[in-house]
Amino acid sequence: MVAIYPKGNGMDYEWDDLDIPLEEFNEFLRIHNGTRRLAHRILFIPKSGRNVRIIPENILYADTCKNCTTLYMTNGEKLTGICTLSELHRHLSGEGFLRIHKSYLINTRYISSFYGNVIFLENGKEFPIGHDFRSDVKSHFNVIGSKSSLYMQKNC
Repeated sequence: MVAIYPKGNGMDYEWDDLDIPLEEFNEFLRIHNGTRRLAHRILFIPKSGRNVRIIPENILYADTCKNCTTLYMTNGEKLTGICTLSELHRHLSGEGFLRIHKSYLINTRYISSFYGNVIFLENGKEFPIGHDFRSDVKSHFNVIGSKSSLYMQKNC
């Protein structure tokens, strides 16, 4: 996986030498023409001999098995790349992703609810919150009201 992102000064971009189609590079320039800054990081993942652009907001969640990470996209597509979940999380920092388990990284845009140590996505998929990640996950959310007020509301 390769990321394109602003350098420290925000005026230049940093990326590895990529073999990407000219149309995709021109689209990148068209989107960011004149701004010289990226609003979001753009990721590329190898697929069928090409580096395919991935827009972070279109990722529902990612899971991992050893050094292989699979991205589950909003359109139902699954993309697998050779990288760790930690590496992917580093590339997606600041994009609304939350590491909830050693095997799962989720896009917080698609969380519908959570209860106890389980997070539910809008598509009905459930994910366990790993023991080592619980305090970080719970601190990420703003829950209005106390636990007792939530129980009182339920019984009304």
